[in-house]
Amino acid sequence: MRKWLRLGLCLGLLTVALTCSALAATEGYTTDMDGTVDYADGKYTASYTGVTSGDQYALLVVAGTPEDYTISEDSIMYIDQMAAEGETITFTFIPRSTPDCVVLLGGTFSGSKSPEVLGTLESQGVTVSGSVTLQGRTNYSGATVTLKGAETYTATTDAKGTFNLDGVTAGDYTLTITMPGYLSYTKTTLTVEDATMVTAKELLGGEIEVDGQVTILDLSKLLGEYGQVIVTASDINGDGQVTILDLSILLGNYGQVAVTEA
Repeated sequence: MRKWLRLGLCLGLLTVALTCSALAATEGYTTDMDGTVDYADGKYTASYTGVTSGDQYALLVVAGTPEDYTISEDSIMYIDQMAAEGETITFTFIPRSTPDCVVLLGGTFSGSKSPEVLGTLESQGVTVSGSVTLQGRTNYSGATVTLKGAETYTATTDAKGTFNLDGVTAGDYTLTITMPGYLSYTKTTLTVEDATMVTAKELLGGEIEVDGQVTILDLSKLLGEYGQVIVTASDINGDGQVTILDLSILLGNYGQVAVTEA
């Protein structure tokens, strides 16, 4: 389980079922309830007025809705605590990816229930990340990663071969990784429920004609451009020219096919 922060807090006081109060929307990201939850400049600010200065309070961001949530190790998306320094307490946090969440404040409130529901966060999906290496190269940038299901998400690898697909809605997807001059990789079913890390993949070089295999057609294409200073799929190692290095990669993978996994 991947969480932003996990602290050893007593959560017993936070298991009360709550009744929804009147809502006030905040710009499509948050909804205010008993407190305020605002979003600006990539971070959230949750505030509540009515605390006792010096007392400890716990902020929890929990998956679910005000009418339907449970507090458990699996449902807590974020947790923090601090001592109040006045009648108002404010927490600032930077989430990564979340499902629909309830923002709760636990502690002692004069004449009020605990926890208080400060507001809600709209689902921002989860993050699918991983890394790709390209045979024959040290710079792994430029590979295209596509996640296709009910919605489609795409990303491009950086020089280290890493990629991040943010805001992915939970569901089943097909993951495809492609790069000109390389055999593709496809995972036919990737189930996304929480933040997901894809095992590192290496793409094999030599597929120039994009037919799913390294054949005489690819060899013929490479030989036709051999010796040229040119940026095409025949320049497998990405050094700006078609040389014996590219030919060696292709011949080493002759007969190989694109990788498909369930």
